[in-house]
Amino acid sequence: MNKKLIKMKGVTICNDQVNGFFDRARVAAQKADRGEIIEKSITFSFEGLRQINIALLDAHGADLMGKS
Repeated sequence: MNKKLIKMKGVTICNDQVNGFFDRARVAAQKADRGEIIEKSITFSFEGLRQINIALLDAHGADLMGKS
C-alpha cells in the first residue's frame, strides 16, 4: 500500500486502513497510561487517495461556490 501523509500543525490527512487507526489509538492510550501529555490534534483518515481527492475537491468546490 502506498501510504501518503500530509501533516500540518496538529492536523494529519492520510490514507490508511482500520489497523492504522487502531495503531494510532493504541499509542495515544499508552501515552495516557504513562501520564504523558497528549498533544491536541486531529486526523482525517481515508481508505485511499481517491477518497482524499474527492473530499478535498468537494470542500474546495463548495467553498468557491459560496456554500458552507
